[in-house]
Amino acid sequence: MNYFLQGESGIGKSYLLQEVLTEYASILEGFTVQRLYLDEKFMGFRACVFQGKFEGQIGEYQPDQSGIFISPKGRDLSILEDMILQVKDRCLKPSCQIVVLDEIGGIELVSQRFMNALYAILNSGKFCVGVLKSRPNLDRTLKNHGTDNDYLTSYEQLVCHINKTGQLETMTGDNREELRLRLRNQIRINGTCKGI
Repeated sequence: MNYFLQGESGIGKSYLLQEVLTEYASILEGFTVQRLYLDEKFMGFRACVFQGKFEGQIGEYQPDQSGIFISPKGRDLSILEDMILQVKDRCLKPSCQIVVLDEIGGIELVSQRFMNALYAILNSGKFCVGVLKSRPNLDRTLKNHGTDNDYLTSYEQLVCHINKTGQLETMTGDNREELRLRLRNQIRINGTCKGI
């Protein structure tokens, strides 16, 4: 079973995941997304492959830093594609029992290469935990960037798949502790995590 959170931007979804999953670092693979700032000005996003510990959710923008897929220079989907293929390979290791996917449902939705690898991970039998960009958040992104309906079709297919293979919960300010307990419980009862 897979377990995903959605909700308003800044509500603490990634923080909750990282807080709970830190103690499972030795059996974890996946990626997180870091917001980048320079002198308090937002500069873009960076994809970070999990390497034994979580990167901070906020980082300092350095133009030559690896993993930056949105910056003042534009968007680079190839970075996300290479990253998800790396995660796909890493999650096949016997030591991997949990895969963190934080966050999915953004500009990568129209990359067939990314989505094929993502579905392979979701169907791998590993316990996938992550954050799915909420539909209102996606709608704002599409409105701001004038992109087409291919995003929405791909998004709806992804939501349907997550619901078929697990659980998609909406996080609010009122249910944070309840979701923390549910996530811990899912880790304990998930068949791929025996002995945890």
